[in-house]
Amino acid sequence: MRRRLVVPVVAAVMALVPVSAMIGRSPAPRQDLVALASLETEPVVFARHPIAAYYVVGADALEIRKVPEGFVHPRAARRIEDAARRLAVADIDAGEQVLLSRLAPAADIDPFSAGPAQRHATWGH
Repeated sequence: MRRRLVVPVVAAVMALVPVSAMIGRSPAPRQDLVALASLETEPVVFARHPIAAYYVVGADALEIRKVPEGFVHPRAARRIEDAARRLAVADIDAGEQVLLSRLAPAADIDPFSAGPAQRHATWGH
């Protein structure tokens, strides 16, 4: 008789342990929220939508977001003027920090050179 009771009792206790652990957790303590609010932030330029390589970046494709100092890439643009009207030399994803190393001045564009998407092989003489 006791063996029949042991298995269900052990199973019930094992089921209650994770539940009690989840109930004991509370949302972030107030101290953590205060610490997050007091973090120093910097303005950083982000892409609003994907920007394809070899396209000139328009100001409407960019936005400024406040980012905690420790999460800002060292090469990230800090002002929209720093990134607008420049050529993207690599694809930039939506929501990505815009890095100045992935942009080239639009004046440096050679209109007769083809980007990787435009290159093709020619066959013949």
